[in-house]
Amino acid sequence: MASRLPRLQAIRSESGFSLPEILITIAIVGIAFVAILGGMITSITVSDFHRKEATADTLARDAAEWVKDTGQTYIPCAQTTGPSSYTLPPGASGYSVSVPNIAYWNGTSSNPLSFVSSCPSPDQGLQRITVVATSSDGRASQTVTIVKRVG
Repeated sequence: MASRLPRLQAIRSESGFSLPEILITIAIVGIAFVAILGGMITSITVSDFHRKEATADTLARDAAEWVKDTGQTYIPCAQTTGPSSYTLPPGASGYSVSVPNIAYWNGTSSNPLSFVSSCPSPDQGLQRITVVATSSDGRASQTVTIVKRVG
């Protein structure tokens, strides 16, 4: 019996981790993992939103330049319609471009920047055109406003 006693003491004296220590470690690692995963998901979501906003901004500016320079000549009392023959560039599927608002300068206001929604008679030769590019999921939208005149 005396020979077994030192052996039992040797087994009991071996150091190790207790159950509470292991549970606390697992909880700390789990919380850290959730925080890192949440940060990664937020980063991916914000990156996707920024990419869509940047693409919509590029399309709105491109369509506005097209309307202003090459796409359409000045149309007296133009209707509120989108650029009829403007085509989206390659890689821009999932976006739409529209012209939801054309306003007209009436030429009689004391404020030279005053535009009205109905075409004055006669047309004064100055229009404020709003171009909007929107992603198909509606998460990104950019607006560009230009002023176009006769000639």
